[in-house]
Amino acid sequence: MSTTTKTNRKTYDPEFKKQAVQLLLSSGRPLAQIVRELGVLSWQLRDWKQRLQPQLAQQPETLEAMRRNSSRWPISTAAPSRRSLGATAHSK
Repeated sequence: MSTTTKTNRKTYDPEFKKQAVQLLLSSGRPLAQIVRELGVLSWQLRDWKQRLQPQLAQQPETLEAMRRNSSRWPISTAAPSRRSLGATAHSK
């Protein structure tokens, strides 16, 4: 998560920054609440968001987002036919 350097500055690893930005973008909670929960400064999270949001927008959907979106897809209740399964008719 964070380490302290010789000048008593906390540094955060890239994965923590990415997850913090994703939390900010996906949770719907105010920035002030998230920074209190994570123990970071508001300007840091705003800076990380500005830097990482373009990268995050280019990444494929998360599994959770795919599950949410799949609930909107129509579901076929019909059993697949033999033809759709690739079976061929055998003649005797």
